[in-house]
Amino acid sequence: MLLEKDKTMIQLKNIFLILTIFMINIVSAQLSFTDHTVIENNDNHWPNNVSAIDFDKDGDIDLLSASPSQPYAYWFNNDGEENFSIDSIYTGDNGEFHLRPAYINADSILDIVAFSFGGNSISWYEHDGNKNFTKHAISDSAYWPLDVIPADLDDDGDTDIVATTYLGNDIFWLENNGSGEFTQHVVAEELLRPSHLAVVDIDNDLKLDILCSNGFGGVSVFKNDGEENFTKQNMDDPAIGAQEVHAIDLDGDDDLDILTTFTDDNRIAWYENIGDSIFNIRSVTELDTGVYSIYATDIDSDTDIDIVSASNTQNRISVHINDGNENFTKQVIINDVDAPIVVISVDVNGDNLIDILSISSDTGKLAWHEQKEAELINTKPYFVSVSSDTAHIDSLFSYTARAIDPEGSDISYTFQEYPMWLTPADSIISGTPQQGMKDTSFTVIASDGILSDTMKVEIKILEQVNTHPYFISVNSDTTHIDSLFSYTARAIDPEGSDISYTFQEYPMWLTPADSIISGTPQQGMKDTSFTVIASDGVLSDTLKVEIVIIDPNPTHVDNSEIAIPVSYSLYQNYPNPFNPQTKIAFDLPKATDVYLEVFNTAGQRITVLVNQQVAVGHHEVTFNSASLASGIYIYRLKAGDYNVTKRMILLK
Repeated sequence: MLLEKDKTMIQLKNIFLILTIFMINIVSAQLSFTDHTVIENNDNHWPNNVSAIDFDKDGDIDLLSASPSQPYAYWFNNDGEENFSIDSIYTGDNGEFHLRPAYINADSILDIVAFSFGGNSISWYEHDGNKNFTKHAISDSAYWPLDVIPADLDDDGDTDIVATTYLGNDIFWLENNGSGEFTQHVVAEELLRPSHLAVVDIDNDLKLDILCSNGFGGVSVFKNDGEENFTKQNMDDPAIGAQEVHAIDLDGDDDLDILTTFTDDNRIAWYENIGDSIFNIRSVTELDTGVYSIYATDIDSDTDIDIVSASNTQNRISVHINDGNENFTKQVIINDVDAPIVVISVDVNGDNLIDILSISSDTGKLAWHEQKEAELINTKPYFVSVSSDTAHIDSLFSYTARAIDPEGSDISYTFQEYPMWLTPADSIISGTPQQGMKDTSFTVIASDGILSDTMKVEIKILEQVNTHPYFISVNSDTTHIDSLFSYTARAIDPEGSDISYTFQEYPMWLTPADSIISGTPQQGMKDTSFTVIASDGVLSDTLKVEIVIIDPNPTHVDNSEIAIPVSYSLYQNYPNPFNPQTKIAFDLPKATDVYLEVFNTAGQRITVLVNQQVAVGHHEVTFNSASLASGIYIYRLKAGDYNVTKRMILLK
């Protein structure tokens, strides 16, 4: 019969085998996309950017785009079958560079905010709900505006506008008075070519902040104090040439991180938000060159955030797949895209798969790339249980067949060619070999109902072997002067035989009885030890137990000779095992910040007993376990560079 520790080793090997086979058989699915053209090579409309939204509230995604070379903006109206008709919106003499849908007035109808790159102006277009738009000028002194973001910056219930001016080197916001009239306020001036914006609550204080990328620098955060006064914080990144900036919870820790791309060193950077205005610089490797546009979304529907990037120089769109631990693997998903300059992701056709929209700077092509669902292929199950085992004469043998189906289908097991002393039941075959039986084997088949895997299992039959018991009780303990000390020896016999205990070499103040030795140390007694032997009648195990004797109230001490600990020490708790209280003692050679905590065996913290500076000397803390279940618990002492862990046993 197998020892418990041997069974544990086999189980660990099986787990390792399962994980190894699992990793070998799982290959990241290659995402698949089909291209659709919305508009291309149209001299009247050469789009420079795109927004995707259900603009007419008919349940499907429409597109908004503008051409800086024409006095029109364009609404690509989706008919529900992803056929897009073009509706023109007259903007005036100066073409609009970028459109943002927003609710500007109080009529619950989406309007449009736009800026004119060459006209140095910002406007909004009031929509009457019937595809009729009225232009309202907001600002005509924005020196080369490069981005506008509609957002309720002052939290008064209406939509304001935040804007950058690339040549004006400033950020300002336009305060909406509630009826579509605006007052301009400065956020920051004398910046390094501010370009793209994001407006989010980056520090979780319920106030909208502003993120801005800088063409001659990196990324800056402008924190809102609630009165629309802004404090600037630069990301500590030496790179320059930041392009788009996004805010998204990339690492799944419930706060917003910052994502951008640098064209100067061909790098996607993300700044991990760890709170208190602290950001860790992280990078995404395997980046293409000439990436001006990125987008963050869960492209593969696995609940973590991936990154889509467009390479203007390598003419392709890539996805950087997040493995859940913010390690990214690049997949080139769309080749031969003529100089893509813009990329965003949205479910265009409502099939719950994230699609991609892109714009070509060479051909003016606005395209949507439809993500296709991967074709499911049935593959056969495969065994993860062992192909050989050992049985012992006159001992029950049991074997459990285990297999994995890649598609997650239910698996049935069939045993064949097994000896008569074995009996199968579902996934288990068991029995007891008798004296004189030889090594044997059986065959097991795992089936998902269509495909199957077959494995032959060899069984080696051995004579019964007696193995010695082994101790599970502790080999050190602590007691106190004038307090009853009790120690219980505990051992396990692998064959389940009864165990007897013999105590030897113990001091006179201790008295043994069966598996327990106890007594009360008196004043002046020193640390001691004893030996305990556990026997199954044939074989035995021996354990030496050290006892530390503590005098909590020393009386015969010359003050000139008080012992100051020369080193840090953490003692075994006393009593141990205990119910419900025990004491934990420790020594400090100098005053130190002390952290004493208790965990269960799953690593979950139960309580913190000490978290403060403690004076030099010997100290004790009481741990009360009244609300806890029986079991093994861990206590850990951190004091300066000293970090020690011990076990204690709660028996109720």
